[in-house]
Amino acid sequence: MAILVATIGGLNILLGLAGLLFPAYLMQWAARLWRTEYGAYLAISLRVFMSALLIAGAPYCRWPLALQIIGWLSLVEALAAALQSRERFTQLLEWILSRPASFIRGGAGIGMLFGVLILYAAGYPGG
Repeated sequence: MAILVATIGGLNILLGLAGLLFPAYLMQWAARLWRTEYGAYLAISLRVFMSALLIAGAPYCRWPLALQIIGWLSLVEALAAALQSRERFTQLLEWILSRPASFIRGGAGIGMLFGVLILYAAGYPGG
């Protein structure tokens, strides 16, 4: 399980790095996905799945409480996103897409830091 949790951290790091280096391309890719009929559902489903992995895998990791907190917060956010109307979700997407590249880079940097935290916390207990 710790390997799966570490994989989530690695994916966060990679997506954050992509956002730092290529913010416009990353946002175009995300916008294409989110604007499809099932794109938002796919994104939310992946978020719920990764949150569940963090929560379930936390006991096997170095910092179980930190991973459980991150997992539960992420799950609540995913469920809140799922409860939004399609119109509200589209408005939020358009607002994010209208932000300057520095805003996207800032969010990507924060995402990378969370990825590093998750990757470190996923280390074996006592390891």
